Amino acid sequence: MELKILQRTYNLILYLYPVLKQFPRSERHTLVAEIKRTLFQRWSFRR
Repeated sequence: MELKILQRTYNLILYLYPVLKQFPRSERHTLVAEIKRTLFQRWSFRR
């Protein structure tokens, strides 16, 4: 079960990176940084 969660989290990260690049420039820095930080916290919490 845990392997499935890790794989889905990893797939979400891979999916979101191109999506995050499409955010408006004015919002990209703070919002994208917060989203990435949260994703990697979840990833490291599960590992």
